Order: sequence, then C-alpha cells, then structure tokens
Amino acid sequence: MLRNEMESEETLAGARMVRFMEKEDPVVAAALRQELQRDEVAELLAALGTESRKRIRRRNWMIGGALAYMGLMATMAIATHNAGMIGSIGSMTGMLVAAGAATKRQKRATEALAQYDEDVRIVGPLAEALEFQDKKLLPIVTEKLISLLPKLKASDRSLLTADQRACLYRALQGTNPNLKLAVLMSLQQIGDSKALPYVRKLEKDSWAMSRDAIREAVAACIPFLTDLAEREKNSQTLLRAADGNATPSEVLLRPAEAAPVTIEPEQLLRASSHE
Repeated sequence: MLRNEMESEETLAGARMVRFMEKEDPVVAAALRQELQRDEVAELLAALGTESRKRIRRRNWMIGGALAYMGLMATMAIATHNAGMIGSIGSMTGMLVAAGAATKRQKRATEALAQYDEDVRIVGPLAEALEFQDKKLLPIVTEKLISLLPKLKASDRSLLTADQRACLYRALQGTNPNLKLAVLMSLQQIGDSKALPYVRKLEKDSWAMSRDAIREAVAACIPFLTDLAEREKNSQTLLRAADGNATPSEVLLRPAEAAPVTIEPEQLLRASSHE
C-alpha cells in the first residue's frame, strides 16, 4: 500500500514537472514526458507479468483437476457400466474455458497499456489480449496493434514470447482484414517458421486474398518464412549431427589405465642383500 502511494506521488510530481517545463522549455518537457511514459509502461508491464504468471499457475491447477476428474468419471463409468457418468465429463468444459480467462487486473493493466502510443514494448501483452474474449477490450487492443505492428523491427523480436507470437499468428484466422495485414507486415521482422502454416492457410482464403494489400503481403511473407524454416531445419540437422559425433563424456573423463607392472620377488630383496 505504501509503495503504491509513493509511486503515485512520484507520478504526480513528474506530471507537475512536465507542466512547468512546457512553459520554460517545450523540448525538455517533451523529453520528460516521454521518459515518464516509459517508466509508467515499465510498471504496467511488470504488473502484467505478475498477473500472467498467476494466471498460468491457476490454469495449470484447474486443468490438472479437470483431467483428474474426467479420468475418475471415465474409470467409474467403465467399472459400473453406467454410461450416464460420461455425460458429467461435459460439465468440465466451462471449467477448462475459465482456466484460460484473464484476471480483472490483467484486463485493467492491458487497457491502460493501450493508451500509450509509439511504445512497441506493449505489443506482446496486447497480442495476448486478443484472446481474452473481452468485447470491450478487443477493439481497443486491435486498433493499437494495427498501429504498432508495422513499426516493429528485427531488434524488437525479443519483446515477444513464443506464446505472444502464436496469438498474432492465430489472428490471421480472424475476421479483421486490417489486423491480418498488420500481422503480415510484422512477420518479416519478428516472425518465425511457426507462422508459415497460418500464412499458407490464409493464402487459400479467397475472401482475404481478394484484397490487394493482403495478397501482396502474403506473397512477400511466404518466401521469407519458407527460407527461415529451411534454415531452422538445417540448423537442427547440424546440431543433431554434432551430437552424434561427439565423444561421450564418460570416455573423455575415464582415467588412463596403466599397464600392470610385474615385479619379481628377488628384485625386492636384492637391495637388502648388498647392505
């Protein structure tokens, strides 16, 4: 609580400094405002990271419980010849859906992030929010992604996790043509070979391909992603070959075995006979 109050006071102090500098030096004020926004975004990203880890733990626990319940019901149904028990397994569907739901804090933090412009660090969390199934948040997140995705560079690749990229790939199967185009434009910067099946599937979508911009973006993406997939495949092949030719560690570490030395008894006694 005290930490939140201190952070709030720092934010207010920063805002007051920006307002003061706007009169004195607009250039400095703009720099201060940008730095303040970067700090605010960093705090929101940290909060989202905490909530995301909680969500994953809750999801894993709920899925584990649901699977255990379904296994128990299936076993009892077989043992008692009671087919009605199988029907109770369907009641777990809602639990599995709830397991992947975003928390209220996660939604609030995501909505707050979407208010910031020109900061590509927020793309990953916004991509996740596409699958929050929140009707209020979805259009906000979609609009921001359409704006930010074309601005990504190859150096921004590390800003997204594999799961967040997967959310963008699945967006290619959605109904928003502008979001499809924005995702396609980002793939040559932050995409990987896992995007190729989604782009191939989009290539067969006559409705999407009737749009010139999407058709051109698909045509540009496929050679890049195909080449990337081939390079990744070759890299994995080389790694496997290197592993196969490697000398086992136990052979490398095995001490050299000296040849047995045979000493005749008379040699041991010879020295004492001269004394």
